Amino acid sequence: MTRKKKALGDIDLSSLSELASNYPKANVEDKKGNNRGKDANLTVKIPDYVLKEMKIKSAQEGKTQRQIILEGLVALGMTVDEEDMVDRRKN
Repeated sequence: MTRKKKALGDIDLSSLSELASNYPKANVEDKKGNNRGKDANLTVKIPDYVLKEMKIKSAQEGKTQRQIILEGLVALGMTVDEEDMVDRRKN
């Protein structure tokens, strides 16, 4: 018997925010005493046309791909500190 995989569109995401509110935020103090999480690597496979569009948007807006992704996560309701949204290459 094979199980049919659910596509993300088939999953009810409306209760995730409520569920997430039951867990503490994952913040860690850095060497300067700032209450920030460490940067982590994330490797994902996305369609090539999405990557191309993200690169174009990144270039047009003068933002990094990291900033574009973090803005998308904020739009989904996730908490991202403002200081993590800056282009760190310019510092």
